[in-house]
Amino acid sequence: MPVSRRRLLTASMLSMPALRTAVAARRSLTFAGFGGLFQEIYEPAILDPFTQQSRGDISVFYQAAPSSAQSLATLRRQRERPEIDVVLLDLPNARIATEEGLVEPLAPGPMPVLAELAPSAKLPGIAGPALFTEPLVILFDAATMRPPPSWKSLWSGFDERSIAIPAPPESVGIAFTIVAGRIFSSGNEQQVAEDGITAINELSPHILTWDPRPDVYHVVG
Repeated sequence: MPVSRRRLLTASMLSMPALRTAVAARRSLTFAGFGGLFQEIYEPAILDPFTQQSRGDISVFYQAAPSSAQSLATLRRQRERPEIDVVLLDLPNARIATEEGLVEPLAPGPMPVLAELAPSAKLPGIAGPALFTEPLVILFDAATMRPPPSWKSLWSGFDERSIAIPAPPESVGIAFTIVAGRIFSSGNEQQVAEDGITAINELSPHILTWDPRPDVYHVVG
């Protein structure tokens, strides 16, 4: 099946390709999304009700991936012989997947619910509507510390090797780079990303991992 038949949904920081035509014939689909806590919540809340509503006529296999970058790599490997029917990606990787023709937008015809989405769910240059917005927040183990409610607290008062941050190209890493650039701005709006990289380099001695597994929630907990 040519890859152009794969379609895409997006989520403000995440995106996902929809069903290919072959799915309807075999009555099963493969969903690629984040593993860890996300999978623990998403499967029973979204996929299980979908399967029940289909009365078992459609089965769903959840293919867990630690990051959107890995899901994008999988889509590229499967370009000629796609095996994933629906994939959840963060915004940067969704844009790349769209530009490379790895996904195809969902058509409103077979899915009229798309017309009911808020205008903000439609993102320029992305082959699908937003699924949800992913906030950037600080998580900490309340049993061992209670840092001040400020991003700057990450740069002071922490023991060495006690911070876990997903690195770019993950959306969290990109967003954190911009936040750091805003906090430690040199005053030049054109250098926000560069200021952020400089600030994060200074934070490096406190970083336990740039690739928390299975996700940052389990590392904090």
